[in-house]
Parts: sequence; C-alpha cells; structure tokens
Amino acid sequence: MFFFFVKDKPKPVEYRIVYDFKEDICLEYGYKYMFTPISKKDSCFSPYIRKISKVNGNKYEGMSLPHDTNSNWTMFGKNLVLTIDDSYDFEQTRRMFELLKHYNITATFFPNTIFINPNNQEHIKLWRDIYASGHEIGYHTTDHTRKKSVVELNTDFISFTQRFREILDDNNFSIKVVRAPYGYFDKVWMQWVKENNLFNVRWSMTESEDSNYLRKLYSENRGVVLLLHNKRSDVELLENNIDEYISIAKENGGKMGSIYDSLTK
Repeated sequence: MFFFFVKDKPKPVEYRIVYDFKEDICLEYGYKYMFTPISKKDSCFSPYIRKISKVNGNKYEGMSLPHDTNSNWTMFGKNLVLTIDDSYDFEQTRRMFELLKHYNITATFFPNTIFINPNNQEHIKLWRDIYASGHEIGYHTTDHTRKKSVVELNTDFISFTQRFREILDDNNFSIKVVRAPYGYFDKVWMQWVKENNLFNVRWSMTESEDSNYLRKLYSENRGVVLLLHNKRSDVELLENNIDEYISIAKENGGKMGSIYDSLTK
C-alpha cells in the first residue's frame, strides 16, 4: 500500500483518513490527510469526521432575545423547533440521538442531571457526542422538581451547569435556554429568568398532536415548537413522522432544528 501526503488539493470525504499513531515516524504529519482506498484501510486509521460548532450560552452573545417565547413566537420564522425534555431513560436518549444523527438534524435537549451517572462511561460518552454533534443543552433543573424559590433556582442552576461542565469536560460550557419542569412557568420562575437574563422556551405542540395540527400551526402563523420526551413512544413517534415533519416545514419555507439553529438571525 502506498501513501502520499496532500496539503492543497482536498479529497472526497470517503477518502480522507487521519493517522492515529502517537509514537511513530509519521508523527510530524499529524492531522494531515493520506489517501488510500477505503476497502484497504488499516486498523491504525480512523475516518475523517467533520467538526461541528458546539452550541452553548456563549453562542447567544450579541443577540437580542426576549425572556420568554410568548413575547415573540415569530423569532423562529417558519422553522420547526425540536426540543426533548428529561433524561430518565438512557437507552431512549441514545435512540433519539442516533435518529437525529441519521437525519443530520439538531435538537435542544433539556435533561435532568440526577439521571446522568458521572461514573458511567456510556452516559458520559453519549452526552459528549450529543454536545459535539451541535445539539444544544438547556436547563431543566437537576431533579425535575417544580416550585423552587429564586434562591433555590440560583443554586440549582449553578449545580446543573457545573455538573455538565464535568460531564462534557468543557469549563466554557454555559446555558441560555431554560424550561421549567412540567411547564410550571409561574411568577417565581419568570422572575428568576429575567434576573439571570435567560431565555424561557415554551412549546406549541406535543406528541399528542398529529401532522394536521402542525399544518394548522403554520396556517395560523404561530410559532412551532415541538415538545418530546426521551421515552420509547416519543422516539417511535418521531421515527414514524420525522419525514413528514421535515416536509411540512420545508413546504412552509422552514427547516427542523434546535432552538439556536431555528432562530432567525
């Protein structure tokens, strides 16, 4: 097998391979591409993976947003916003992630850290893959408990953020989008949101409504924010309807994606 190093002329993605040896004579060529037929790849090579920009609170800097989606649903234009609450079922969270990866669609996940085991490498890997794939992670409290005071919310928010910084191994991770457990958007919650300059995201459609309801939302020019949970029935619903959801959004001049990716910028 012969290799030659390429600096200027890019190769098709399927022929891009990254050298993986750490202590080797070719170390000086780290991160350079080598060309060889895919059928003859050796185990010391790994497929080239396109880096995707990670989305966190820092991405919203400079953007003028209200504190609540109720103030202006049109901020999402004609896009269908996909949000996924909770994280109590690891396997269904992974299934949801794999489905979205297949369609190359982003979503905003609103997990609860109480369900994520920091000592379980599968848990850690999944959430790092979610984050690295351009999905957004929002605050939904550590324990999915409603009716917290402002002081309790401040403490819980710090704990949630710190836990995810550890999970993601990213000390720059921050949060802009939030959603109250059970949709309990009371005065205390909204006061806390405003005091911390956060963005409270409601929803206009759940798993209980069908595609006809989605078309109705578009016809009435209302914001389209779909709320799902990481349970088997919701994963199967998305599997069975995602093509139609994408088609309806496209018919109306929009796309399907996370909160950040759906904002009209």
